[in-house]
Amino acid sequence: VHRVALDDAAINRFRPYPTNRDIRQFDYEGESTYNSMQLTLSRQTGRRLQYFFTYTLSRTEGTLGDEYRNRDPFNEARTYGVRAEDRTHIFNVSWNAYLPDPIDGNPVLAGILNGWQLSGISTVASGIPIWLGFTGPAGSADVSQGYYGTGDTVLLTAQGTQSIGGLAPVYTCDPRLDGRKFGEKMLDINCIGVPAFGEVGEVIPPYDLRTPTRMNHDLTLFKNFALPGDQRIQF
Repeated sequence: VHRVALDDAAINRFRPYPTNRDIRQFDYEGESTYNSMQLTLSRQTGRRLQYFFTYTLSRTEGTLGDEYRNRDPFNEARTYGVRAEDRTHIFNVSWNAYLPDPIDGNPVLAGILNGWQLSGISTVASGIPIWLGFTGPAGSADVSQGYYGTGDTVLLTAQGTQSIGGLAPVYTCDPRLDGRKFGEKMLDINCIGVPAFGEVGEVIPPYDLRTPTRMNHDLTLFKNFALPGDQRIQF
């Protein structure tokens, strides 16, 4: 294959406005949809136990990237999919429990063992969607020019970012691994390959590729010291 390198100045002579080599127009043409099922269970008036549970099952799809990103000029479906802020599952729980007072009558032991209170907040959320691409020559416009005859392909490279030019990977099997423990792999790279010459590849992975599920738990222990009336000191 013999490729002829064209001089930019020579090409510029054929443009209608030679003094303005790069003219861009930004249009708000992106779109997105959000669908969810939201459940709430709460108990806020209990004497010893209060809790607040929420669960959301949702899906956010749309034109990928922020308001200054490109849509694929040849196939818009290649830049439309699950957005970076999508979380399939979100579970939150907050609770507060007054522990039973085991001592009645002994003021010293009651002051030590009575009046304890536990509260907690837990959050569990699905991981962040990820897209895979190539670096080096396979991620350049020169290679996509040779593969497809144009270097203007649009690829997703990270959360909310794109690159112009390059090849999208192909998936021969499901690359997802458990990857929950420290040091474990998230993806099986044997399932990911370079497309054959002329093969487009898959900008949007056929599998739901995400970072691991995120969990956060906060637990607080209080000691309440009774004062006259309904007042108390909390430590």
